[in-house]
Amino acid sequence: MRKHLNDNEKIEFKYLLELVSSSVNGTAPPIPYEGIKWQSIKMLANYCSVESLVANAVLSLDKKYVSPEVYEKFKQNLSIEMLIDGNLSYETEKILKAFDENKIKNIPLKGYFMKKEYPRSDFRSVSDVDILFDRKQADSVKKVFSELGYTFLNEDDNQYHFEKKPMMNIEMHATLVHENEESYPLLVNQLDRSTKRDGYSYSYEMSHEDFYIYMLVHNSNHFRIGGMGARMVLDSYVFLKNHQSELDYDYLNVMLEKSVLQSMKSVFVRLRSTGLQSHRLNLNLMISKNIFCSAVHSAG
Repeated sequence: MRKHLNDNEKIEFKYLLELVSSSVNGTAPPIPYEGIKWQSIKMLANYCSVESLVANAVLSLDKKYVSPEVYEKFKQNLSIEMLIDGNLSYETEKILKAFDENKIKNIPLKGYFMKKEYPRSDFRSVSDVDILFDRKQADSVKKVFSELGYTFLNEDDNQYHFEKKPMMNIEMHATLVHENEESYPLLVNQLDRSTKRDGYSYSYEMSHEDFYIYMLVHNSNHFRIGGMGARMVLDSYVFLKNHQSELDYDYLNVMLEKSVLQSMKSVFVRLRSTGLQSHRLNLNLMISKNIFCSAVHSAG
């Protein structure tokens, strides 16, 4: 992973962020900077897993700024992302319905709920579906996936992996974090602490506060290992944009008081206040601190 971008890459990344902000906040897309290469923007959007957000903004530009060829490429990109999103949603709901029928208690994680936070579900792509379950029901879970046409790939200390080609990858989590991690007490027993979802018999969801804590834990782990992706930062921004005023900060402060996550929380609260406007972000600092930079070279 590179920690430094050249001046041209910084300009491209800044413009990418402005396009993303336009789609997320429902504002007019910015006029392209002089010398912007659309192929570079398209590749960068792919690296950062924000293709649909960028395509949506580009297609909203006055056509005098975008050639017919470029316009068609982004239009095709958006159509593909919408198709993938629809198929993934359909398959995921089939799984949750089968879990209901087989009395398998579960909590969908991360992207499943974050898709509902964005203005459109296809704005938030996912590479796999993560679901928390009780390890005691592992045999029942394997049976359900087999009946749905999935292949069991492997299991490790924490996860069971299933696949249905060409696009469905499922990670069934026996726990949110390992017992030896500092953050384990923050997220223990979520299946017992969660609330049953409307329209489901055995599918549950975390409180907004616990969901946010899990988001901080997940992001901080990636940050510690080598850097955070742009999509992780974007998720935090979107979540706070929607829920910042209703969060129980007394609960959050107590839970995070003795954790390194407190500083991570402060970063995202400040990020929310910028409105994702690049001129209000210290982009050079965020890149140097491994926030965003890893996303330039990985999907995040």
